[in-house]
Amino acid sequence: MSIRSRGGDPRCLIKEYAGAGSAGNNNKKSKKRGVRDASAIAARELEAHAMLTAEWNKPGGGGGASSASGVGGFYAKMLSGNKEPPVPPFPQLLGTMTAAMAEVEEQLDEQQWRDNLGGSEPPRPGAQWLVYKWDGTTTVESFAVPQSVRVARGKAAREAAGGGIGLPPAPKRVTADEAARFLLDPREGVLAKCLDALAVVHEAGLAHRSLSGAPSILLTADAQDKGAALERLTPSLLRVKLSNFGFSSRLADGSPERLEALARFTPSSSSSPPSKLALTRFAVAEDLQALGFVFLQLLLGALSSPDEGGSSVTGAAMPSPAVSVRDLERQVEEVFRGEPLREGFRRYAAAEPRWAAAVDVLDADGGSGWDFLQGMVGAREAAAKQIRATKNDVAALSMQTARAQKDHPFLKRWAK
Repeated sequence: MSIRSRGGDPRCLIKEYAGAGSAGNNNKKSKKRGVRDASAIAARELEAHAMLTAEWNKPGGGGGASSASGVGGFYAKMLSGNKEPPVPPFPQLLGTMTAAMAEVEEQLDEQQWRDNLGGSEPPRPGAQWLVYKWDGTTTVESFAVPQSVRVARGKAAREAAGGGIGLPPAPKRVTADEAARFLLDPREGVLAKCLDALAVVHEAGLAHRSLSGAPSILLTADAQDKGAALERLTPSLLRVKLSNFGFSSRLADGSPERLEALARFTPSSSSSPPSKLALTRFAVAEDLQALGFVFLQLLLGALSSPDEGGSSVTGAAMPSPAVSVRDLERQVEEVFRGEPLREGFRRYAAAEPRWAAAVDVLDADGGSGWDFLQGMVGAREAAAKQIRATKNDVAALSMQTARAQKDHPFLKRWAK
């Protein structure tokens, strides 16, 4: 029986890491900035995948035998009554390949390679390939646009494919409440599943460190369910996977790069190095902050309406996404620095008619949505403040976690 006949997807994702490029400069200045060449990024991705897989498959892990506590206990409760094995919230590595010079130059028929692999270029000499199971190309950022744009793009893709059997269902227009629930349902929504995925990464001892990168958060589903999950906005079928671990690090990484990052926010006259708990607290907070800006982008974009006067139905006149994470970071950290989100940034958002629905959602229940986002986009500064105040006293440090953030009242109000 073939993969396709079982409802699977025969495609795979190949990541090629080749050469140093602009990031491969080996001078001291580049090393000080933490610039890595392609081989170092590939090695970091492989190490991260090994740590995640080991944590997931061990007894008490998400994919291993359940225990009453920890990751396994959490997933046992979440999946109670579901006979299907849990799917890890990170891509499945199928294998690796390194292209030796002789193999590329003497044995490879480049045209045959292109013909059999959809026009992709053959590996460059010395390149390392990481081959992953196919999870699609839909990212969180793909949804940070008004639904009129999302629907129009989906219809355009169907038309370009010629229509007919085998295509996903046509995109569905939903009410503002349905769109918000797709994002905010505390059990099945996009935000909750992002937090679940990040919690698994942290519980494996890793910090992602590049969550705001566009391809780092994938929205996917089983092959036969992708249309219903992503075009019809069915949250129960949705899966969130975190990818691109090439810039990740261990939570308690005490490398010069990480020590320098912590020192920028927690200057100290003490000659003693920061504790492992302080490093972990700060690394977790950095990931939460990055994810907080992704959430803010997603809520403003997905719940927005096209500009008055109008962008075309295809969205050609509207940027994609509707607002960038970088712009949001600038507004919060530079323009409204020191002001709570519910004050400075809210004034800015409320002045934009297209963001009215998102502002209404965040304003509900006394502004609990702004409080939820404040806890995330302000996580790094809160961690730094606590580390400074406790003077590296391990007993006085408390840990902010992705799992705890999921229990915020703002998400709970969207429970069915």
